[in-house]
Amino acid sequence: DVGVNVPGVGTTYYIANPGEGITLSLNDPAIPAFPKAQREYDGLELTFDRRSQNNWMLFASYTLSRLYGNYSGLASSDENGRVAPNVNRFFDHIENTFDRNGNLVYGRLGTDRPHQLKAQFAYRFPSRTTLALGQRLASGIPISEEANVPPGIPFFPYGRGNLGRTSMLNQTDLQVFQDVRFGGTSFQVGVTVLNLFDRDASTRLDNTRMVGDLPLTLDRFFAGGWDYEGLLAADSSKVDPKFRQADQFQAPREVRFLIKFEF
Repeated sequence: DVGVNVPGVGTTYYIANPGEGITLSLNDPAIPAFPKAQREYDGLELTFDRRSQNNWMLFASYTLSRLYGNYSGLASSDENGRVAPNVNRFFDHIENTFDRNGNLVYGRLGTDRPHQLKAQFAYRFPSRTTLALGQRLASGIPISEEANVPPGIPFFPYGRGNLGRTSMLNQTDLQVFQDVRFGGTSFQVGVTVLNLFDRDASTRLDNTRMVGDLPLTLDRFFAGGWDYEGLLAADSSKVDPKFRQADQFQAPREVRFLIKFEF
């Protein structure tokens, strides 16, 4: 959905392709047109796979990647993972796609993790006990400062990724299973521990520095010459004390027990 502010009516939404067709003529000719939606993923993956032999196996992979553009897809990482296909906020208003200098905003999208290492190892002991370990290391996600203009329209004043990244994601998982035979019955008991070391790295930072909207009309937003930092400094009540503080964390340690009968 692509939105345009109609005086006396409010924001009107059109189901359209941003940067094409009707979206090129929605706004006043003095206002820039909507850009096309862009989401590009490039990745190089290296894998090692040793299938189970002599009681052990190992799978490992390393991925070097880039997720770039102005549109994160049917689920919006710009809105904390909101799932509302094709009716997210990406193109709800023309300011969504521009920064404080009137430049189009492109950059690393919200789930971009340039480096990811994953490994799974398993060993089966003569006692029919199986031990398995899983390890994941991944870059943190980019954090982009957001501000709002009337009526509650978010935009990135400094573009994407200006606040750096969250801390590296590091998680170890453990599984232990024991196969048992009793009479004519076979069963398995086991335990799975997710996030074995109970790591609590931050997975998101509060990225909105202000409360409420900046005092900007659409025309003034694109006219240039306004000072984002100056507008914030002029009204300290608009500054959110939670800005840049972690507000989401890695899921805590979780233990699952299993009993499985085979017959």
